[in-house]
Amino acid sequence: MQVKRVGVVVGVFMLMGAPSLEAQETQEASQQEPVAAQDVESPEDIIGLEVFRVVGSRVAGRSAQDSPVPVDIIRGEDLQTYGIRDMDSLLSASVPSYNVGQEPISDEATFVRPATLRGLPPDSTLVLVNGKRRHRGSVINFLGSPNSRGSQGADLSTIPTIALERVEVLRDGAAAQYGSDAIAGVLNFVLKENREGLTVHTSWGQNYHGDGDKVQVAANLGLPLTENGFASLSFEFMNVDETSRSVQSSDARGLIEAGNEHVRRPAAQIWGAPEVQYDYKFFGNVGLDLDEINSRLYAFGNYAERRVEGGFYFRNPHTRRGVFRGDPLEDGTNTVKMIDLSHDGMSGNCRDIPIRGNVPQFAEVADNGPDCFSFIERFPGGFTPRFGGYVKDWSIAFGLTGDLEGFGGIYSLLNGWYYDMSAYFGENSVDYFFINTINPQLADMRTNIPTQYRPGGVSQSEKTFNLDISRLVDLGVFASPLNMAFGFEYHIEEYEVKLGGENSWYSDFDRFGPQGLGVGSNGFNGFGPNIIGDYQRNNYALYMDLETEVIEAVTLGVAGRYENFDAPIGESLNGKVSLRWQLLEMLAVRGAVSSGFRAPTPGQANVNRITTAFDTELGGLVDRGTLPAHHPASAFLGAKPLTPEKAVNYSAGVVFNWDELEVTLDYYRIKMQDRIVPGSQLHVPTELARRGITRAEFDAAVGPNQITTFTFYTNDFDTTTQGLDLVASYPLESMLGLTEFTFVGNWNKTEVDSRTPEFISDKLVRQIEEGLPQFRFSLTADHNWGPWRLLSRLYFYDKFRDYPTDGAFGFDTGERWMMDVELSYTLLNLPFTQAVTIAVGAENVFDEYPRRNPQAANVGLKYPETSPYGFNGGFYYLRAGFEF
Repeated sequence: MQVKRVGVVVGVFMLMGAPSLEAQETQEASQQEPVAAQDVESPEDIIGLEVFRVVGSRVAGRSAQDSPVPVDIIRGEDLQTYGIRDMDSLLSASVPSYNVGQEPISDEATFVRPATLRGLPPDSTLVLVNGKRRHRGSVINFLGSPNSRGSQGADLSTIPTIALERVEVLRDGAAAQYGSDAIAGVLNFVLKENREGLTVHTSWGQNYHGDGDKVQVAANLGLPLTENGFASLSFEFMNVDETSRSVQSSDARGLIEAGNEHVRRPAAQIWGAPEVQYDYKFFGNVGLDLDEINSRLYAFGNYAERRVEGGFYFRNPHTRRGVFRGDPLEDGTNTVKMIDLSHDGMSGNCRDIPIRGNVPQFAEVADNGPDCFSFIERFPGGFTPRFGGYVKDWSIAFGLTGDLEGFGGIYSLLNGWYYDMSAYFGENSVDYFFINTINPQLADMRTNIPTQYRPGGVSQSEKTFNLDISRLVDLGVFASPLNMAFGFEYHIEEYEVKLGGENSWYSDFDRFGPQGLGVGSNGFNGFGPNIIGDYQRNNYALYMDLETEVIEAVTLGVAGRYENFDAPIGESLNGKVSLRWQLLEMLAVRGAVSSGFRAPTPGQANVNRITTAFDTELGGLVDRGTLPAHHPASAFLGAKPLTPEKAVNYSAGVVFNWDELEVTLDYYRIKMQDRIVPGSQLHVPTELARRGITRAEFDAAVGPNQITTFTFYTNDFDTTTQGLDLVASYPLESMLGLTEFTFVGNWNKTEVDSRTPEFISDKLVRQIEEGLPQFRFSLTADHNWGPWRLLSRLYFYDKFRDYPTDGAFGFDTGERWMMDVELSYTLLNLPFTQAVTIAVGAENVFDEYPRRNPQAANVGLKYPETSPYGFNGGFYYLRAGFEF
């Protein structure tokens, strides 16, 4: 079927691009450009302005194609043609080196999906809005894709597409220009500045499977702010139903076959996209020109909130440690735990229930007294928790920019000196809820034990203050004036862990700890007094950026940045050199070399969590701890304080233009040292025995717990990532209209160069090196014929290896071809609107799924959970747009 489908796709593209002998010239620049023609659009074509700065260069008027480093420019209106997707999914569809998965049963990654650029974690990509650093998300990703495990990136889903003029994607290291985090690149979201007009979009869609309904309403309103200003206000609302692509897990099937009628059907646990409800996003952008001082006053900000709920692992009523599982009998027979509720936890003389033929034999322990209780009485079919959170995000930025000469007085001597001073405040927070689970330490409540908990919450807040100065200086020795830019930044970030409800962390460990009962809401422990905290870090930075045409057709850029962080991080000095040489009118070469760094976030440096995951070596669900590297328990096992990651980034490329054909090809190589990641899980009993440490000593350091495995953040591995980016576009006129073709492809490979095997296991290495496709590309044909528009996108994903359930079984997923199609019709000059556009489309029109992994069926999973193209199959939608 794959060959036939690809043939159909090729036929569609050939028909859309059929050449006409009468075609004399291409459509004018005012007509629509293709969404992925990112490297080859001039600023004037994109926003109708004569001067603006593209990320990666501080020279005003520099186009993306003229940049010495690769920059993709994606227009906001083109992002609207990608169906109904959040911002991460939109970027993944338009930038092949950008990957994001569904993240089912991934704890906090369910709320803020981690994305990778060039195979590096999300916190290796700096996010800007209108050129200002945006705050991180509050979520730290402990489960899910190994390439993003332990990361803390920005929450891009809070940005409504309709608010954007364009997205700039800098595909090059830029820590020397923009500071910590800009190792893989920079994303700059540029907001609209419209003074008039109302745009409204409405959409509805559903998976072919019949689930995952999405409803979206978005609007943008432009208002004049006196004669010299604007106010662009945007709003988006979205509801997304959950999906399920599960099968019944092997242990649940065994219970059903043994006659247990209480096990959930058709699947005891849900693998699928989470439910996202009441997803509201507001964004405002305001500017006011102050002609008397030749400056502009500006402000922008956002508010967003949503409710997210997803599934968790099934708790087997016979085998779940810390809840149901008892000690085996002398003959090896497994048992269900019978809890002794007496005052000392011993006087009840309770005997565990033998399990024979997968059925508890209650009759054999009929003499258990009144102080004996088992959770199987409350949950005879086990239970499956539901984990969710209320996500909130807000930010406000304001500043003043212009020519210093406009202030008069002594400043009149500063003609040509431009300034930008700004302040930014932002926060992202999640308040968790956990339902259909229990805290085993509340066993005294027997069958009345609570099943709903508030485990607490986390927040990430940041404040950034900037002063940027620049001017052009004609030294008379270069082919063009020297652009000098320098500035200062002061940055404060704070990570807070908030107290959970008492039931979520309550412990009667003296009585129930020796009986093997777990502590806290099972699956995600509540944040108790010993875990909560408020962690702050400050840093300041000084930078200088120089760029000029040293001789005709040769542009040289040099940048340097000094940063100073609170102890124990300390100082950092990074530099960058870039070069672009226009060899011929149609051919240019470009390249850059830079150093970079990324400091561990306050959250990563102080994280303390206990969650649940499936452990293949131990054969079931286990409680996993993640502790700070400076924690006494971590020190027992050899942890050291975290230090910044360091990187060296090389890039080289060519830019080719011939007639209407425009091509860019760029090679990159990123060498990273001391990468920060949670290490491999250490089996606590084994490690304690190997090091001669008693369990009592460990428990005294950690607090009451039943942790089976735990880890801590470490700097103990180095990697090299290299790849190629190819972007090509060509407009072709035919008898049926104009077709814009765009090809965007990426080859990317990451190798682990060195590691400490004790902390970075072979499994983790395989997951990092093989867990993403090495090659991806998309081919877009955007065909316009009068009011009709037909848009087709062909995607190719190379194979990758799936390592379900913590990497025990490597599975080759195979290659996949996929296609999106959208047909739209626009009506102009209607009585009450300027234009109405009606569109019908399908994502993954041929309903492709990842290859099934039979080894993952043991935990109820059909498809690779880290698939970069998801596992929900085809999706069809209707969309209507109104321009007023």
